[in-house]
Amino acid sequence: MIAGIKHESGSVLMELSRLEDARGWTMQTGIPVEMESLGVPASWPFELISYSREKVLRGMHHQAGLAKLIHVTRGAVHEVVVDLRKESFGAVESYFLHAERQLYVPPWCAHGFLVRPIGPDSYAEVHYRLSGPRNPAAEVQILWSSIDHEWPETEIFLSTKDRSAPTLEAVRERMWPAEELVSQARGA
Repeated sequence: MIAGIKHESGSVLMELSRLEDARGWTMQTGIPVEMESLGVPASWPFELISYSREKVLRGMHHQAGLAKLIHVTRGAVHEVVVDLRKESFGAVESYFLHAERQLYVPPWCAHGFLVRPIGPDSYAEVHYRLSGPRNPAAEVQILWSSIDHEWPETEIFLSTKDRSAPTLEAVRERMWPAEELVSQARGA
């Protein structure tokens, strides 16, 4: 069974149920009827897995039109979602994800995560399901430190691409040019 909470950005945090016995446990991560009742697609044609060490921050990343379903299969992450819709641009939500939770990130949001230690695990394996094929050339990066969010770590490891990403304000200017915003303010 999947229980979910829908948030303002449209993201949905899902709590997953374990079935345990003496052998261990199993968990269903995709029950189409339950997912669709939460507004989450049941079909995910593209998947990938990342492995990251403690204090690694991956993000912030966005690809227009591409929704994500994120499930941490080992370890834990501090997941951050940034709304990129014009009317709520820059609104931030954060979640603590581990094996018994998964998160739906709608196609209008950027996301990123910071690996957090949990139990004996000092790394995280993250399983991504994508609503379509990944296109690195169409991906938008946002500098993690430019969003309005207090990260639980300040000493982090970043890729060169993420370290040199444009700020959230620069992305806003690219997505919603200033002249368009001025026109809207004047009622034109």
